[in-house]
Amino acid sequence: MSIVVCDVPDPADWIRKSWVKGSVVEAVPGGFEAYARVLHPAGFEDRAGLRPVTWGAVATLHGHEVHADSRWDDIAEPAVTAESSGASIWNRKPVEGSLSPETAGVLGRVLANHTTTPVIVWLCAWDGWAGLRWVTPGREVGLLATGRRRERVWWGDSPKTERIPLPTVQLLGREYVLLRGSIADVGQSVVEPPGWQLTNLWWPDDRSWFVSTPIDGRSTFVGGSEACIEALIRTESVEALAVQTST
Repeated sequence: MSIVVCDVPDPADWIRKSWVKGSVVEAVPGGFEAYARVLHPAGFEDRAGLRPVTWGAVATLHGHEVHADSRWDDIAEPAVTAESSGASIWNRKPVEGSLSPETAGVLGRVLANHTTTPVIVWLCAWDGWAGLRWVTPGREVGLLATGRRRERVWWGDSPKTERIPLPTVQLLGREYVLLRGSIADVGQSVVEPPGWQLTNLWWPDDRSWFVSTPIDGRSTFVGGSEACIEALIRTESVEALAVQTST
């Protein structure tokens, strides 16, 4: 299933009513049994390619421990370059504002076991990302960003470009484009290549869990059932920690 644009914001209305301001996991609606923080991996890049590095490994190198409220800058010293002596195990900071496609795929596979609607997943992309682009059956759809101007543009079926106002959802002071896909689409980039950017929010139609990546954060937050969050934390290929909803 391809990601398609939603013409009405109704599927996201419940989020505003469920948001808990002042929460440690403010990026996720309240009401879930448990929450986790997924740490975006750092990386070490050399001629062999880019390898992910956990926060735990970086913290251990510098004599720190990783906690649920740890900040990257608190555990990491300035990285060495790939051409240096190799005294550090990382030279790329965790990515801000997006999961990697690989990590999103892992989350998707875990979370698919904790929803009855894996084929209907709602996704939100912050409308400030440059070059937003996705595909619908038979034609491509893109978002033109000129200041706060938002237009949907269709190519392919008609020689005449059609511009339609694109509905957005406002959450926590930001506007997001609402999309529909499936659990298989959560690792799909929504910007023009060679760049990549995943959607910032996604949840299944049954609302059994919720995934949120703040646009300026190096972590992703997940709310769900206790069984769902426990399964995520036990997954070795992601670095996830349980978090409380309040300090």
